[in-house]
Amino acid sequence: AGTSVITSEMAHIECDASGSVLINGGTQKIDVKQPAQMNKLVVPAGRRAHITLSDGSRVWVNSGTTFTFPVTFEKGSRRVSVDGEIFIEAAHDPSSPLVV
Repeated sequence: AGTSVITSEMAHIECDASGSVLINGGTQKIDVKQPAQMNKLVVPAGRRAHITLSDGSRVWVNSGTTFTFPVTFEKGSRRVSVDGEIFIEAAHDPSSPLVV
């Protein structure tokens, strides 16, 4: 996975099915060579982030939170982990429940 420092107070991160990660509308891009690898987003105090996952689920990540997720989900498995506070609007997929 790649690494990028986000300097804005509120970051918008979007993962697509091809494994690319766009930050703040494409002003920064991380090309991920191994899409199944887990990525870790650490949001420092005073900052927030909004992520659109590859399945269309949207996640709002509060300050002081660590959110771990794959760039793309494997078939039948949607697992993420969180240490802190998030709000998830999960994309509907009854064959693959979202597990936090």
